[in-house]
Amino acid sequence: MANVYNVTLSRKAKPGNISEMTLTYKIAFNYFERNTRVRFGEYVQLWGADSGLTGADDYLYRIPTSAFYSQSSTLTRTKKFDVANSVLDEDWGKDEVYAKVRVVPIVPSADTEKSNEISGWF
Repeated sequence: MANVYNVTLSRKAKPGNISEMTLTYKIAFNYFERNTRVRFGEYVQLWGADSGLTGADDYLYRIPTSAFYSQSSTLTRTKKFDVANSVLDEDWGKDEVYAKVRVVPIVPSADTEKSNEISGWF
């Protein structure tokens, strides 16, 4: 299974109460993935860290899913996306936001369909 590490999130203020978010992370592939062409789905979510009121972190935002292929060396991925500041304003006072990154192999699938029925005395 691919190993995601060195996940970093940064924010740059933009006009109109928008934040430009930059997410960077690395992926190390296992032996099989390095030597074959495995397609992966990339799933990224923003969460608000809540240690106070309920203690449960708040889901804030999902970045559109994308896909990529494994390669023979470590892969560095960078995603830039805009988010309204109102989405990042997750609690009273100072807000704490982090990203969760999940990569999942996309396994080829098969499709089966049944034909129409024919009848007769065979």
